[in-house]
Amino acid sequence: MVEWTQMAILVATLLLTLLVTTGRGTGAQQPGDDSFARAVKLHQSGDLDGAIGAYKEFLEKHPESVEARSNLGAVYARKGDYGRAIEEYKRALEFDDRNAAILFNLGAAYYKSAQINDAAALLARVLAAQPDNRNAAVLLADCHLRMGENKKVTDLLSPFSHKNDRALLYLLGTALIRDNQAEKGQALVDEILREGDSAEARLMLGTARMMGRDYRGALEEFARAVELNPKLPSVHSYFGRALLATGDLKRAMESFRRELELNAIDFDSNFYMGVLLRQEQKFGEALGYFQRALQIRPRSPGVRYQIGSLQLSTGNLTEALQILEQLTKEEPDFVEAHVSLATVYYRLKRKEDGDRHREIVRRLNAELQARAPKPELEIDRPYRGETESKADPASMRAAREPPSRTRPAADPLTRSSETFDSLASRASSAREANRAGEAIELYKQALERQPSWHEGWWYLGTLLYEEDRYLEARDAVAKLISLKPEGGVGWAMLGLCEFQLKNYERSLEWLQKAQALGVPPKTQLSVVSRYHMALLLGRFGKPEAALLLLYALARDKSESPSILTAMGICALALPHLPAELPPDKEPLVSKAGLAQYYMATRQMAEARKASEELIARFPDTPNVHYSFGVFLLAEDPVAALEEFRRELRISPNHVPARLQIAFEYIKRNEHEKGLAYAQEAVKLSPDSFAARNALGRILLEMEQTQRAIEELEAGLELAPDSPEMHFAVARAYERAGRKDDAARAREEFKKLDRIRRTAREGSQAVGGIEPEKGRPPD
Repeated sequence: MVEWTQMAILVATLLLTLLVTTGRGTGAQQPGDDSFARAVKLHQSGDLDGAIGAYKEFLEKHPESVEARSNLGAVYARKGDYGRAIEEYKRALEFDDRNAAILFNLGAAYYKSAQINDAAALLARVLAAQPDNRNAAVLLADCHLRMGENKKVTDLLSPFSHKNDRALLYLLGTALIRDNQAEKGQALVDEILREGDSAEARLMLGTARMMGRDYRGALEEFARAVELNPKLPSVHSYFGRALLATGDLKRAMESFRRELELNAIDFDSNFYMGVLLRQEQKFGEALGYFQRALQIRPRSPGVRYQIGSLQLSTGNLTEALQILEQLTKEEPDFVEAHVSLATVYYRLKRKEDGDRHREIVRRLNAELQARAPKPELEIDRPYRGETESKADPASMRAAREPPSRTRPAADPLTRSSETFDSLASRASSAREANRAGEAIELYKQALERQPSWHEGWWYLGTLLYEEDRYLEARDAVAKLISLKPEGGVGWAMLGLCEFQLKNYERSLEWLQKAQALGVPPKTQLSVVSRYHMALLLGRFGKPEAALLLLYALARDKSESPSILTAMGICALALPHLPAELPPDKEPLVSKAGLAQYYMATRQMAEARKASEELIARFPDTPNVHYSFGVFLLAEDPVAALEEFRRELRISPNHVPARLQIAFEYIKRNEHEKGLAYAQEAVKLSPDSFAARNALGRILLEMEQTQRAIEELEAGLELAPDSPEMHFAVARAYERAGRKDDAARAREEFKKLDRIRRTAREGSQAVGGIEPEKGRPPD
């Protein structure tokens, strides 16, 4: 019999049961090369860091080795670095896309990193190829359970023999009970109990009692389950739900947190943590939990409603509108979603639409009342109330009851006789005296009297920002923008607020808009907004664009530690913000940042020395050789090309290194040598306008004019505001005899180039990528 203590945490166990081959199957071991065998030996002995180094050494010589690539992924998975594990497994599958063992390991890595949908898709592929693969079936069943797909679990596991297999009994029994097949589920509970009292049996019994709304009885069963096995998956989550249903909110939150410490991808715990935190008005924290829950169950109506409603509560009407409109289309009987959507429409001054949804609410409520449903606590549709007060047991049980309208509190301002001028003067005095709290309240009162006072909204927003009250600051700045949408400073401040609220995509959008509209140069706001924009560009995969901003800041702000860290992160193309940087990366980033600082400030001797020290200490780290190559390109292009080739040995899919090589060969008029690099860059990154630029220019010089025009026009579609693309297209049109098209492209180039030179404020392109010489950044 399989012991449950081993099988209940099957996923974790499976993740350690990794594919480790010895190279005898498909030629991993090469004649005279024992590095693969050494890597396997280190791997099997538990020397994971040593194994990583050895596998990398072998892969430098044999990058096509499926076994070595897969084993490297296995080591990363064992270390808990699932992002890198996923990357290596994917690269292994490029050479052997039907390898069931690698597909399974990739699915397990996705599972452990909370990408349940992706995990399920891969595990289904494994089962299609290997119908008797019990491990894949169990893990896929757990994925379906987490996504609330109980029927799929029963269909999947029923063909398997589950006699004496408590793991399968538990999964199947849980799915049956959740699917309202209590009698069949109880039979499996009884089978487990024949072996004696167990946490898994108690958990299943408690689940059945929850389904029957016997919350006190469920609480007793779950408490016993926790006592028997506190590490059983989902036990703290269910205990928390029972505590929630019986009104013990504090202990419920503790249980959900405990579950997430053990099992970060538990849907219920993420969801209910979001519900509780939202009602404590901790909106930023709540949104994080809701987003994790949505990652686990992407179509969950309850989670999508909560996110839409939270966006409404925090003033993000555009986001709320998008979510709630789609939700009401898919769930037309979802009363609360219609209530919230009506509220959004009213705030957007769309009264007709608001009235329409309010009428839908009246109709649905009448139908619900006629059916007189009993209150119930559902997994996927828990409490969705609009109230901002602390949660109470009654509200948590009212799963289908529409939220009451928010009633405004009595406003003491209506009883005040103080004039606007007096309040504005007092607010200004308090602000200048650094009495922030007093100033904030006075500005609020003054703005109540004169909402069009844009200066007041600015000062209120900045004061709230400085007090770390970012939600309120964002609302105030949004008011300012509604009055003066053409001002760049308002958009810059809005972007900074969104950054602090971790709404990073929106933050980048607003910061870029601020720069386009213009922020007064040499001001603190200009510096801070450009710095944060650089951080976000780096995080979203545009490190070279980020470095352009950081180089200019480095020259203005001297050797600022923050700027050095940001430069190091971008030079290494790490998808992190400084606050997210793992501690073990800090020495690497520090050295890379210092080298970039010396480059930015034209201290060439120091830059070379710092770069060489960086390579000596971190010779196999991605982007280290590329960064040094960019530095060398102007003064020693031969050495630069060698560094780019070294980078490609470490990072075979490195697009910028290929582009640098291609552009260098263009510069030398050795177009045939650059062709393969440009073609590979386009294949790896078809949406890169720089890759299209390089390939098009090479083809043009090789007298393949029509193909060149096709590539350059594709690049122009990707980057219509790029002067380099218009310049290159103009040359191609000229060669093809399209004189009018060439003239238009040249005029557009002149206009865009003039705009760029004005916006750059004298900053130069990074390293060897110099737009003014026709070499566009990627």
